[in-house]
Order: sequence, then C-alpha cells, then structure tokens
Amino acid sequence: MALMENRGSYSDAFLSEYASYINDWLDEGKTVYTYFNNTMGNALQNLMTLKTFINA
Repeated sequence: MALMENRGSYSDAFLSEYASYINDWLDEGKTVYTYFNNTMGNALQNLMTLKTFINA
C-alpha cells in the first residue's frame, strides 16, 4: 500500500483496487488481514468503505 501519515483518508479508488486483491486472495482460500496506518484520520470510515467492496 502507499505510504501515508497517520492522519487522512484513503480514496475510494485506492480502497477498491485493494479490495480486488483481497477478493482474489479470499477466492484462493487465503485468510486476509488489513491494517490502516491512518488511525488518527479516517481509518474506521476507510474500513467500512473497504468492506463494501469485498465480496465475502
């Protein structure tokens, strides 16, 4: 993932791109963990957005 300060927010386009990787890994039977390094920013909102892009 692109480096980011611990403030701010990831764009929907960025989250959608990584959701496609996560969906591929899940389809392969892999366990996937995510970590957001913007905990002083919009990490929770970014997580909720990412979840909408994941097909699990």
